Amino acid sequence: MLRGMQVREDMRGHHLGAKMLQKLNTIIDARECYCLCYAHLDNFYKQIGFEVVEESEVPDFLKERIQSYRNQKSSNSYLLMKKKMKV
Repeated sequence: MLRGMQVREDMRGHHLGAKMLQKLNTIIDARECYCLCYAHLDNFYKQIGFEVVEESEVPDFLKERIQSYRNQKSSNSYLLMKKKMKV
């Protein structure tokens, strides 16, 4: 499960996040993987094959996790995403 990544503000704009994501993809490439991320980053994670999924499609612990994030009443919106296992 990938909960998200964050690049230090003064290091943004150097494609470090994309480089980390590509490296991560080589590690999880053949496995099913879930991601809980900020909604505005959906296209970022889609670069390596993550797709937005409904809560009903994820394990219970992720349902609980996203609900706890939502209960924090943050201004952020969150998405559940899944990268399917390659056959």
